[in-house]
Amino acid sequence: LDSVPVVAITGQVASPFIGTDAFQEVDVLGMSLSCTKHSFLVQSLEELPRIMAEAFAVANSGRPGPVLVDIPKDIQLASGTLEPYFTTVKNVEVFPHADVEQTRKMLAQAQKPILYVGGGVGMA
Repeated sequence: LDSVPVVAITGQVASPFIGTDAFQEVDVLGMSLSCTKHSFLVQSLEELPRIMAEAFAVANSGRPGPVLVDIPKDIQLASGTLEPYFTTVKNVEVFPHADVEQTRKMLAQAQKPILYVGGGVGMA
């Protein structure tokens, strides 16, 4: 399952107890460094919409992959009105028509063409 965009949402002890070796505290961010593209720790309710939008953008950008969002218990239980967070969609790269045409001609003229492609072709 290489190059699969995933956003994992994990729970954490309440913010004041992070880093105190509290009961059931786990250094999820540290554990996930080697297996995620990026890890976020939500530090306030107000930043939650921005972090979630960024997490999905990072998971789908470049080579897709997993992103982790760790949400402390006090923020999970907090209530409030959140402003929507909008992101802009990045323009998709378009290959020059001449390059596409040249590739098409080369494939048409090949005796035994072989295409060796990766998983990105399915996402394109």
